[in-house]
Amino acid sequence: AGSVALFTLTIFTDRSSRPVKSDDGFEHSYETYCSIFSAATFNWVTPTIRLGNKKRLDPEDLDILPTGDQAKIAYDRFKAEESKDRSLFRNLLWHYRELILYQFMYVVLASAFRFASPLCLNMIVQYFQNGMVGNKIVAYLWAVGTFVGPILFSLGYQQQAWIGRRFGFRLKGILSQMVVEKTLKLPYQVPVAPAGNSDNETNAKKDAKEQSPEEEEAEMRRKEATAGKVLNLLTTDIKNIANICGYFFLLYGLPLQMAISFYLLYQLLGVSVFIGLAAGCIAVVPGSYVAKKLFAFYDLLQAQNDKRVNAINELFQSIRIVKMFAWSDRFIKKIDALREEQINVYYRMFFYEMSSSVLMTVQPIITILVTFFTYTAVFGHTLTPAVAFTSLSMLRVVQDEMSGFPGLVSWIISGKTSLNRVDDFMKAEEVEELVLRIARSEAAEDANQISAEPSNLGFVNASFQWGRVVDETDADATETDALAPARPHSRSDVLSSASSVTNASQKAPFKLSNLNVRFPTGKLSVIAGNTGQGKTSLLLALLGEMTRIEGDIDRTVVLVTHHVSLVLGAAAHVAVIHEGTVVAQGKPADVVARGYVKDVTEADLREARELAEKTSTSHNDHSAATATNVEQGKLVEEEEREIGSVGWAVYKAFGDASGGNMFWALLVFVCVGFRMSTVLQDWWLRIWSSSYDTSSNASIAATTVFGIADAALTLGATSGIISFAALFGPEPTIPAHSLYYYLSWFMFFGLLKIVVSIIMQFFTLWSSIKLGRTVHAALLRRLVNATPRFFDRTPLGRIITRFSSDMKALDQEAMVWMLHFLSCATNAILVCVVISTTVPAFVLPGILVSLSGYVIMVYYLNASRDIKRIESTANAPLLSLYGELTSGVTTIRAYGVVSRFRDEGDKYVDGYNRAFYMTWAANRWLCFLMDVLGASVSLVSAVLILYNAKDYTAASAGFTLSYALFFSQAALWVPRSYGELELTMNSMERIEQYMKVEQEALAIIPNCRPPASWPHQGEVVVRSLHARYAPEAPQVIKGISFSTRPGERIGIVGRTGAGKSSLG
Repeated sequence: AGSVALFTLTIFTDRSSRPVKSDDGFEHSYETYCSIFSAATFNWVTPTIRLGNKKRLDPEDLDILPTGDQAKIAYDRFKAEESKDRSLFRNLLWHYRELILYQFMYVVLASAFRFASPLCLNMIVQYFQNGMVGNKIVAYLWAVGTFVGPILFSLGYQQQAWIGRRFGFRLKGILSQMVVEKTLKLPYQVPVAPAGNSDNETNAKKDAKEQSPEEEEAEMRRKEATAGKVLNLLTTDIKNIANICGYFFLLYGLPLQMAISFYLLYQLLGVSVFIGLAAGCIAVVPGSYVAKKLFAFYDLLQAQNDKRVNAINELFQSIRIVKMFAWSDRFIKKIDALREEQINVYYRMFFYEMSSSVLMTVQPIITILVTFFTYTAVFGHTLTPAVAFTSLSMLRVVQDEMSGFPGLVSWIISGKTSLNRVDDFMKAEEVEELVLRIARSEAAEDANQISAEPSNLGFVNASFQWGRVVDETDADATETDALAPARPHSRSDVLSSASSVTNASQKAPFKLSNLNVRFPTGKLSVIAGNTGQGKTSLLLALLGEMTRIEGDIDRTVVLVTHHVSLVLGAAAHVAVIHEGTVVAQGKPADVVARGYVKDVTEADLREARELAEKTSTSHNDHSAATATNVEQGKLVEEEEREIGSVGWAVYKAFGDASGGNMFWALLVFVCVGFRMSTVLQDWWLRIWSSSYDTSSNASIAATTVFGIADAALTLGATSGIISFAALFGPEPTIPAHSLYYYLSWFMFFGLLKIVVSIIMQFFTLWSSIKLGRTVHAALLRRLVNATPRFFDRTPLGRIITRFSSDMKALDQEAMVWMLHFLSCATNAILVCVVISTTVPAFVLPGILVSLSGYVIMVYYLNASRDIKRIESTANAPLLSLYGELTSGVTTIRAYGVVSRFRDEGDKYVDGYNRAFYMTWAANRWLCFLMDVLGASVSLVSAVLILYNAKDYTAASAGFTLSYALFFSQAALWVPRSYGELELTMNSMERIEQYMKVEQEALAIIPNCRPPASWPHQGEVVVRSLHARYAPEAPQVIKGISFSTRPGERIGIVGRTGAGKSSLG
């Protein structure tokens, strides 16, 4: 007794008496100190779910991640074991070898009890088949086995799935940090010349024709390192990899379960099962071809997605300029074209995805048909109810596992493609850290006894170029130089170089040659020169962004400007650059006197110096006033989060965009037809197996669905007529028929299922494409036409989230989960009808189980939808940070704030993973409870059938119990699929929020159009103009009045924050 009490205390007592808190005061997850029972059953999630049913969950309501799951710790541990000799995939496998082994132990546990229920069913049906001879208590023990077996299976399955999810969000932290680290080391990405320059386009085409294939490949790989690609790597690709980690256990779990099922089926059916499986494997050959094609299309799809997101990022980063120059329509057309290219890839994938799903539907049907045909027709065995329904239950388990195989294949392909993209990105060229370059330069100075005084900062006999230094013997230079940037240039750079440089020199990288410049510390230095002479390149060389060919470097504060006359008076040193070489340097007065700075006189210098002195005296007061004004109004608003379930308006918008009322009516009808074809096939198996039953005078069941009137099936004059009045209840005995009669109808129902499956897949994929195209076009136009105030208060990351992860959810997930929910709901209803009809006493327990399932589902959804919304909103600041990183990596390196960005990234990744962690923990909590309910249905059905044994034949008992065992899966997937659907619909909900943003006035108002000759002259009159950015914000324009005359050039001057941009 003492041992039992001690064991009970050990199992049910928490490992810590009080919550463990982190340094910042947040409580660690209850998982870290809960009891063994709570950890096994996920009862540790209950407090959070209970809180979610009392109030709306906020981010602070979620516990922080366990220590090992936090991004920084997970990344540091991974880097400590990383080997350069292993690929990224092998490094990850090695690092998580213990976690994978731990997961494998649960896979073995789950696989061992996966087929416990069918074996118990076999023993119960044999009890009926043997005329109910034997100990009935033993039969009741087998009924208990139908409850215990699924519970033990569920305990193993939930843990193996949870470890997979833990693997996923740890991996998200590791890969995010890796990509961020790599981005911070990428070479400077120079801007390309503006489109529309005919000279530039001509030269570009000419250069393209002269490039070798190796040069073209290197240029293509260099262009891939765009902001859009980095954003996709950090969002879509890493998410794909994390998703496949959640189902990684299936890679070795499925073969193990297949091996067990094949052994058990061999014990039942003998060699017939291998013949049937061999026939089913015919689908593997085209399946492998389909998988190969899908792999290629996923790769192409990601490339198209990179282009689209990059174009959207470019548009909304410069939305004010786009609006000012009336380029909105041009950008919309460009993005629409990119979206159509992506949709064209979807169309091409359409056929192969549908083929994959159909092959997975056909494979088990062929297996069952061939197996039963060879077992009865070839080998002459009797298809008894015990054999028929036990093998059917086992094959159904195999079918359930294999039905998820197309999705698993898609996830594997998508995850492998994404992992390859990350791996390729990690192999890209890096710039050397500036600290190391400076240290090496200082060492060289010491060796050469060159003065390294603080007052002498700059270059010593230094030369630089864009891209890495290529030796003449390096044949692979162009190919490996994946991200080597070209020389930065502006429009005038291209024009001037086109007229003065030969084709041979155009192909050579731009160089800064023989630089000997010393900049004084603590003072302003100015770099001057004409456009395209290398001023920006010199500055970037000073920052370590160019490749050093020879010489030494250090750094200081340098200003590069075309407005030399405005700043020269405040400068202590000036350097004039021409064609990549410093031609003059020294004190401003000396350089001006020597004539190297045009249009600047000594009088200009004196005036600029006096102005600089006046400005410095008032700078502090003005900065304080500006800071006060900034604090008065907050421009960026908190992202809106909806409360409660997804509204009907969102579902209506979703339905209208994906096909309309008629489409949805047809889809529901097809879903019912698909599930009915399965029921009819099983019902026919009941009739078939009953034809061999001579031990009982019980009648054979033959029915219609939902009380439909008698129908007749005629197979010809010699076949006779079969009437059926009820599918599940007692019926008059049906005349015996030949074996091929039963096989023919069994095959007919299988073919019916295949045909309906094809129609259902076609509807789903077609509507997914229609949905994605419609919503994307509408969202793009609403946001482009939004008022400027919307972009002031909305970070770019939130907008990009709508066009990336939210659109991906609509493109690839929303319709799949909608179809899954409709199919599961139909299936659950039919299963309840079958059980309740054959076991009338089950009605009351069935109602109680259904009510319990409904309560659990509502309880789960009330909390999980808030957690999912937190997850969605937590992704936006992460995207904003990534956007800042990709667009400002050079500035980040220059100011030495790399570590701050790393820390911010870790914080945001952990914030996102906290919600992701609780989302899947709640999902496991739901799955275990629904498995308990399903096991309860099996137990109650078995007990009721045994209690009323005289009312059942072996066939009817097997038929009913097979559906009772199936109830667990049917009942589980209704709330799960609805929950996943609603969580996916959060993406539609978030997009719908942006469909309601305030719009600008129409570009053309038909009844208020000016004359065709307007404007007659370029005169502007402004009288007492007052303006503010928002109703609650302070005025930024206060009573300004002015007028301009035609033909004038107007300059607006003033200090920083005075309102120049606001007036413009």
